[in-house]
Amino acid sequence: MNLSNYPIVKILIPYAIGIIATYYCHFLQHNGLFLWFATIAIWLLSACFLRIKNYYWQWFRDLTLAIGFIFAGIFTTNFHYLALPTEVEQEHMAQNRNWHCRIVDFPVSKEKSIKIIVEALGAPKGVELPKYQTQKMLLYLQKSPETAKLSYGDELFFSAKLTAFTAPSNLDAFDNQTYMRRKGIFWTGYVSNTAWQQVGHQTPNFLKAQSHNIQQRLSSAFATSGMNGREYDIIKAILLGDDDTMEPELKAAYAAAGVSHILCVSGMHVGIIFMIMDFILKPMDLAKGTRRLKAILLLLVIWLYANITGLSPSVTRSATMFTFVTIGSLIQRNTNIFHSLLASLFILLAINPLLLFEVGFQLSYLAVFGIVLFQPIIVEIYHCKTKVGNYFWELMSVSFAAHLSTFPISIF
Repeated sequence: MNLSNYPIVKILIPYAIGIIATYYCHFLQHNGLFLWFATIAIWLLSACFLRIKNYYWQWFRDLTLAIGFIFAGIFTTNFHYLALPTEVEQEHMAQNRNWHCRIVDFPVSKEKSIKIIVEALGAPKGVELPKYQTQKMLLYLQKSPETAKLSYGDELFFSAKLTAFTAPSNLDAFDNQTYMRRKGIFWTGYVSNTAWQQVGHQTPNFLKAQSHNIQQRLSSAFATSGMNGREYDIIKAILLGDDDTMEPELKAAYAAAGVSHILCVSGMHVGIIFMIMDFILKPMDLAKGTRRLKAILLLLVIWLYANITGLSPSVTRSATMFTFVTIGSLIQRNTNIFHSLLASLFILLAINPLLLFEVGFQLSYLAVFGIVLFQPIIVEIYHCKTKVGNYFWELMSVSFAAHLSTFPISIF
């Protein structure tokens, strides 16, 4: 693979270096203004040498461009990866105070409580934490008929003592503090029925709300068709990616059998739908006009399914990848699937650089790159004498390639 055919690599690699360096090096964190000006200055310096054809000046231009994207990676990571609360801040938050907040994710019903994620709209008196007004809190509301009616976008007044997430004492234990920090959630607390009231509603993301409404309508359609109990829970999980109502014992049974992945809507589902639609619309490849229509239909189907499943991160990532692949195939420029995948990877990291540390994100891209790299090699190892045998062997080779590329992370 000739890297000169992939110009996106010239900016993707330094950008990723900036992200990784900031994530692990504390001295690079929280110097946003300086990094912003440094990034712009270096990019302008690189642009000055854009038209110079001399080899050494081009080398210097590429070097300054790479340094600029390293700084860009540092800046965007600082913007998302906020500082942990200090001891003084934790003491302030540990006191019972009144907060004004908005629910920024869909409430999840637990056995004795309703779990919500809220964003503070204003700090209470006596708490001088302006930077924490944009951070999120994980709250558990005492379960009641009133809390069951809460929805995405509701504004609340609540009174509670909030505590910060702490790092695990055992180094081998799951680091919930870092996990929540990547999501921008730093505080958690319990709110009783008498300590909150709804004061308004404003939906932060209309598209997200609409996708959830579609998901709920389909769930209701399954219920009214006669499905109930475990059958209903499994159908919702497999088709819609909604396993909130599934019993913990049933989840544990699937996990013990080693097939819990089938309960999660992931990029595999999007890939299957893409391949089916691509096969059905194959006759449309004959003319330029119909190829455009085919690309539009493919993208509409992919993103419609992504909306039906609630725009989960794994489905959104996969839909973005297939969008780039479809557009790259349509314009028929000097590119291939590797360039489309790398471009989608850069776009997603530009939106949220902390995705680089999400295991689901890593597995999604490694699986696709593994299929593209290793599947042609594996399929040549063995040739069946029949078309049916070759067809199933090609399907198996796709699975082998995906497992081969994700094997190191799975073992780790």
